[in-house]
Amino acid sequence: EMSIFALCVMQVLIFVGFRTVIKPLRKKISLVDRNIQKEKNNLTKSLKVVAAQKNDKSQYVKYLSKFKQDQNNDEVMSSILSEIQEVGGKLGLRISELKPKKVKKEKYFNSFSVSLTIDSSFINIIRFVHTLQSKPYFLKVEEFRFDKGSRRKEKTLKTHLVLGRILIPIK
Repeated sequence: EMSIFALCVMQVLIFVGFRTVIKPLRKKISLVDRNIQKEKNNLTKSLKVVAAQKNDKSQYVKYLSKFKQDQNNDEVMSSILSEIQEVGGKLGLRISELKPKKVKKEKYFNSFSVSLTIDSSFINIIRFVHTLQSKPYFLKVEEFRFDKGSRRKEKTLKTHLVLGRILIPIK
């Protein structure tokens, strides 16, 4: 009887031990395994984001190089004026008035503007504006106004433009 009793007590102790120690331990192990898998998935996603960010950063550096201001304001304004005159000369436009405006200094960038008046045909003016908005000039049209020229030259328009460029000063 004593051995049957000891065997029953042993079986009860094993059952209680299984319920109180092994089963909760298995649940914790399963929960930890799920958390590990979840963190592995998060890590994989983060590594993909980091790889994409490296590509984005190289794109950012590429565009920053196009829009950084590495000259003083007078030199930049002078280069903008010469670019406008150069493009106008190539297209055979008659620029009657070309005036730089005051540089607007913002917190993170400088805004350069130039006012000009052109006497030419509509098509030539559109080509001129398109050329200045494209590579490598990147000027934007801030303001424009068309006035019909004299009645003798019906194809000629007097056009007033304000062209601008935004640059990021590098210190």
